[in-house]
Amino acid sequence: MSFNHDEIKMPKNVQTILYIILMLDGSGSTHGQANHDLNEALKRFLIQIKENHKMRQSIEISIVEFNSDAHILLESQLAADIDQMPEVNAEGGTEMQAGIEMALDLVTKRKQEYRELGMSYHRPLLLLLTDGEPNTKNGLTELAERIRIDTTNKKYSFLGFGIGDQADMTVIQNLNGYVDGKQMPALKISDSTHLGDFVDWLSRSVSRDPNDVAEAVKDWKQGFTV
Repeated sequence: MSFNHDEIKMPKNVQTILYIILMLDGSGSTHGQANHDLNEALKRFLIQIKENHKMRQSIEISIVEFNSDAHILLESQLAADIDQMPEVNAEGGTEMQAGIEMALDLVTKRKQEYRELGMSYHRPLLLLLTDGEPNTKNGLTELAERIRIDTTNKKYSFLGFGIGDQADMTVIQNLNGYVDGKQMPALKISDSTHLGDFVDWLSRSVSRDPNDVAEAVKDWKQGFTV
């Protein structure tokens, strides 16, 4: 497959890109305070990234929202070029599998675009945030195996986070990626009011070493419930 390079939006004067895809639960169960907290956390993340000159010029962000269906809320864009984060709207069900599959397709396409243009990149980071369980668990076993193979081969990193006591941590654990032959633990955010802490952790982790997911998880364990 070939690309028209004139149509590919690429950051300029950047040596190594870190591509982050946020897979966000926008189902009806997040209506109200949880949805507000999530959107505030997105704003906070963008501010923190843009305040760091190196990160704002080297981090690309995409957002996939899943509720009654899955859709791209934010196309891949350099942090420096994002004026404001889009808002997640709480409605409908939880098409988690469709959202994850969409994110995996996005990362495959974007990496190929990087290679087409001769750009270097860190291992992309895919982050799943959900407060519940998927509409259906049919196909999740196959999806988990795909993620296991891909992360074992270092195609990307995949971490899942459960928000609150209703999050299905078993599903998140089964989907989590692997580092050095070991599956990463499912990580828990006690409630939506701590999403700001999640953002602080994420900003700190990617600024330190974008490829060291295992070390980032150790850092998480120091301040959060796993």
